[in-house]
Amino acid sequence: MTRFHFRICENGKETTDHAAREFADSAEACREAVETSLALASDLLRGGDMPSAQQVVIEVYREDDPFLRVSMSLEIERKMDEYAAKRRPQKRPEDF
Repeated sequence: MTRFHFRICENGKETTDHAAREFADSAEACREAVETSLALASDLLRGGDMPSAQQVVIEVYREDDPFLRVSMSLEIERKMDEYAAKRRPQKRPEDF
């Protein structure tokens, strides 16, 4: 079994897993990193207040050596506000 350390960054907030996890092989460690990033991204989106961007980065180290990096980002561009502003009737000079 090989020991892997995970360093997680959620929207700039970094957490390091100081207790190494053991996996049978590197594919299992990779799968765990991807599944963890999906779960964290989902939790960020369910957090209520929805910012315009989300980012989750997981860096995995085999023992002390860099092994892989999983990065997920989501950007939300709200177009409805722009659409609503265009649909509002424009005031004419004589209305003032």
